Amino acid sequence: MNSDFGEVLNYAWQITWKHKVLWVYGFLQTMASLLLLPLAVIPAFAPFMSDRPVGIVNEPWFFLIFIIGFLVFMLAIYPVSVVINGALTIGVLRAERGEEKLAFMDLIRESFPFFWRLLGLMLLFTVGIMLVMFAFSALQTIFSVVTLGIGSICLAPLSLLTYPLLFVWYVCMEQSMAAIVADNMNVLDAAKQGWQVFRENMGAVVAIGLVLYLGVSLIGGIAMIPMMVPFFALPFAIGVDEFNRTILLVAGICAAIYLPLFAIFQGAMMALMKSGWVLTYLRLTRNSKLQPLLQEATS
Repeated sequence: MNSDFGEVLNYAWQITWKHKVLWVYGFLQTMASLLLLPLAVIPAFAPFMSDRPVGIVNEPWFFLIFIIGFLVFMLAIYPVSVVINGALTIGVLRAERGEEKLAFMDLIRESFPFFWRLLGLMLLFTVGIMLVMFAFSALQTIFSVVTLGIGSICLAPLSLLTYPLLFVWYVCMEQSMAAIVADNMNVLDAAKQGWQVFRENMGAVVAIGLVLYLGVSLIGGIAMIPMMVPFFALPFAIGVDEFNRTILLVAGICAAIYLPLFAIFQGAMMALMKSGWVLTYLRLTRNSKLQPLLQEATS
């Protein structure tokens, strides 16, 4: 970038604040993701749903139902994530062009032509990183067996390399998604473009990525603390001889109040991150100065 990357971040914030309709997409995805929570707590409450409280969680059918439920949920949430990413990207592009009003359903409909390409891209990146992580785990296991466990100690520091690898993977995927929507590329061309943008502008992309990813993750982690309080009460509810329904009821009410607020916050953070990555792509591929929004954007 020819100028300070703070300009891109500031502009991303202006778009996010002015067009709050973009928050709705992140809100919906967060609320959909929170539906996974019942699956996560089923094993904890399973003893209270059977006459055989100890043995039910060890039953093969219980484990099978749990796995099937998880897989069905992931298969359902993945297309939703694709549509939301497409709508958010289109919304940021339209906002960057100076459109004053963005309609929720219009952005959804405009994302449909990109659905299969975005889905293919996300699957390509997901399968790719899974294969890399599997290969690393297999190598670590084999080396550990051959060296009678000593190899696992030697390879432990190498596991730290997975963090920058995941960071590069995430940045390239975001830039590739922007390439599909902004430049109407196919999956392979977009993947090449995302890697090229990262490789040729590594310093700027890493700087923006650290601010967006680490900054938003830190803020999001702090915001999650109140959400975890109700779950801290669960051991007191289920760790006694008689199931304490009062504690569970209070925890449930607190969770029901906080979870929608947390989802709104996550929606805003998702819109901010998407704005930052789309604007970064436009800036690095077009080498044009971003036009500032009107002053009322921040009012």
